[in-house]
Amino acid sequence: MELSIRMVESLINRVTSRIEAFYERHRASRIWFFYSGGKDSSAVLVALSELAKKRPDILERIIVLYTAVVGNTHYLNRKQAYDNVKRFLPDHFSNFIQVLPKSREYVKAMLSTAKPPCFVELNTVSWSYGKPYLDTIIQVGFPTVVSNPRGGLRFCCSEFKEKGWMLLPHEKGYRYIIVGEKASDSSMRRKKWFQAIESGLFELRFENDNVVEVSHSPIADLRDEDVKAVLRHYNVELPSYRYGDSLNCIIC
Repeated sequence: MELSIRMVESLINRVTSRIEAFYERHRASRIWFFYSGGKDSSAVLVALSELAKKRPDILERIIVLYTAVVGNTHYLNRKQAYDNVKRFLPDHFSNFIQVLPKSREYVKAMLSTAKPPCFVELNTVSWSYGKPYLDTIIQVGFPTVVSNPRGGLRFCCSEFKEKGWMLLPHEKGYRYIIVGEKASDSSMRRKKWFQAIESGLFELRFENDNVVEVSHSPIADLRDEDVKAVLRHYNVELPSYRYGDSLNCIIC
């Protein structure tokens, strides 16, 4: 059953209120919003644009981070991400920083220059092998769920995204992140977000290299049909997952 306009507006209000509460709890001067261009993070993008109407001070502390995997991210994915940020958060789009994978030190220095509000495209290669995606899987093997003789396993997210995110600046040992993850996506995510949803805070804490990452997903309890209803209501073109379940990973 398709959601009514009133129900969709209620969903958006719920999501924006959670983001506002997240900010009020931590009062961070820099909050990273991980935007992939997919439907879930696009729903969060819409919510941020609505929040900007009543709390522009919060949006002035947001950095939109788009991670492009060299040798894997399709140019149409990049174009769609750009178009959506330009439409919903134009102030962020006008302040654009592109970070190329020259070296770990270079990436870290460039990320430290990102002053919100802004839009950052982080281009990544394998942090262990220093190679683009296709060259890496030729050397290591396909990032399959089960082990294979040449290595493999699901190394891609760690190699091309998570290790890069660990270079993001932090505030006194804390890094604040907004993501678009739903507990309904998988059994792993249900387990991951269960207590966060039950607590009503919709946030998790992880420690990496003595930095505590405070991760907030304001859509953690939404269903797929909820997200699609929000995107239809705001006339956001639904991404085409023609290669699989992830816009940024053909193998997935």
